[in-house]
Amino acid sequence: MGGKYLLILFLILLVACEPELRSTPTSEYMPIIEATPAPETIDLCAEVNCPAGQTCSNGNCICDEGKTCNGDCISAKSCCTNADCDSGACEDGECITPEDCTYGEEFREGECQCTKDKTWCAEQKKCISKDSCCAHVQCDTFERCVPTLLRTRICLEIGEKKLCKLVADNGRAEIFNALNESFRITPTEWYNDGSVEFEINNETTRIPTNTTTEYAPANATIYHEGITSQGGYCKEDEVE
Repeated sequence: MGGKYLLILFLILLVACEPELRSTPTSEYMPIIEATPAPETIDLCAEVNCPAGQTCSNGNCICDEGKTCNGDCISAKSCCTNADCDSGACEDGECITPEDCTYGEEFREGECQCTKDKTWCAEQKKCISKDSCCAHVQCDTFERCVPTLLRTRICLEIGEKKLCKLVADNGRAEIFNALNESFRITPTEWYNDGSVEFEINNETTRIPTNTTTEYAPANATIYHEGITSQGGYCKEDEVE
């Protein structure tokens, strides 16, 4: 019995000697967070060598003045491509007036091309409507393609006398006889602005649409009434 009481007394003393356990309120708990190292900064210009007059920015060479054109620096007022010009033509850094295009063409991407509603016909050497035939092979058997012809009515006035004739781009000349003089008139060029170039008695003159032009060699005035077209369809071939 004495040994049992001694054991109980020992346990009581042992418990009494334990330090008081305190719990930490949840609201005061501060978790330990390990610091994340800052990401490594990459210098995109570290291995970029820009030519004189240019500075690297985000890995690209930027002109200190002006603008970049194919890797070179040019004046801010200069053009780099055709797209920089209202006229659609850039040459040696300057916007230029494009060359005259023939009827049915427009200046696009640095050259004269058929307008979007037309297509090039090699057989007729001109731009024709996409709905028109270009060659006989596009027509049925025993049919032929009537070529597209450009036409205009040209008028010559000498004093009170007025003469008008139809001319076409078929290489044919028309003869005007007035006041005992003969005038051989051949249309040679047809332009997209509606003007036509004529050869009159071996002299060349370009006449805008419905604009009276003085023709000094004959003391006359001359004009044409605008470009129209005909043909461009398949027709039954006539049996001779």
